[in-house]
Amino acid sequence: MLLLQQVYYATFAASIVAVVYMIIQYRGVVAMSEGTESMSFMAARIRKGAKVFEFEVWQKITIAPLVLAILIYLFVDKCAAIAFLMGGVVTTIVVIVGMSVATYANVRAAAVALDTVDEDDETAGGKTVSATAKASQICGISVQTALLFGLALVGMIWGFDPFAEAESFIKIEGFEFVASIVRVTAYGLGWSIVAMFCRVPGGIFTKAADIGADLIGKVEFHFKEDDHRNPAVLADQVGDNVNDVAGNQADLGESTTATPNTTIITAITMYATGATAILEGAIAYPFIVLIGGLISSIIGLYYASHAKKSKNPAHQINMSMYIAATGALLSSLLASYICFYGNAPVDFKAGWMSPFLSTVFGIVAGVGVGLIAQKFTDMDSWWAKYIAERADKGP
Repeated sequence: MLLLQQVYYATFAASIVAVVYMIIQYRGVVAMSEGTESMSFMAARIRKGAKVFEFEVWQKITIAPLVLAILIYLFVDKCAAIAFLMGGVVTTIVVIVGMSVATYANVRAAAVALDTVDEDDETAGGKTVSATAKASQICGISVQTALLFGLALVGMIWGFDPFAEAESFIKIEGFEFVASIVRVTAYGLGWSIVAMFCRVPGGIFTKAADIGADLIGKVEFHFKEDDHRNPAVLADQVGDNVNDVAGNQADLGESTTATPNTTIITAITMYATGATAILEGAIAYPFIVLIGGLISSIIGLYYASHAKKSKNPAHQINMSMYIAATGALLSSLLASYICFYGNAPVDFKAGWMSPFLSTVFGIVAGVGVGLIAQKFTDMDSWWAKYIAERADKGP
């Protein structure tokens, strides 16, 4: 399958570009000032607390994935067990990278906000957004890069064609399973199990610190929000990193991985009947779309970091989203043409453009949901002001 081989190489090339870009952004983050001595001291404490928490969690949860991998190896398929571990490993790398970057970036963003407190809103807001964008884009890009790289590796090692090898089916208790489907599912399961173990303990920890201990400080001792005299504040900040960053990254990666996995499984199920060109195109399609989405996301996020600043940071974020969505649409159109022009299945009502139109509907729905949510939370929104005016007293 020549097209798939080319897609794998393109995936690896895009991954290298993304990693280089993330390294450049990371160097930009660490080069920024941490602010005052007390800020640097507290940031070091939060960073250490987050690392200690993650180390303790990983000591406990590593056992479960390893046991599951052994069971898959013994009773399902040896290659599936390896694919499962690959999914778990790339998820772990993403989590570690994201949380490490966040613990370095948080205090630097605070330092920028402190330095610009006497400047006008547009300048202060713009500089703070630029500082936070350097780190946040590393967290987002690392997820998509890792899942794409890992999935391409699974395809390159074992392939997705159910008839390309002698042992194309796995027999378990009298039932036959397509080996390529089992392996891509196992890869996704590796993401899922790590996401579950990152999300649950991190979520419990941060809510216990925030809603429990931090709230007691406010009610019983009349501390303000995030008062440094309340030791629960430190725990809360640690929890925000281990849950809102590490947990969310793993959760987002698990959800995002399910999309190309499902597409590949559907393609194998529907078109593995000897129509090699259709099967190859259906498998290659999500890779091309995601590669285009990754590159356009990098461009959009770079714009958010360097564009002309506005008083409302949402304007920069929205523009980066529009750039990423446009890039994904263009890559989808290109993918539809490359994969299905001249050999579209008969059940494609719009011919080779059918997958493109489906992607358009999905992207429009996704952007629409984001804009609707923003309508009720944006600082310039009438709805947000309406709610705030009625929440000025009491809980």
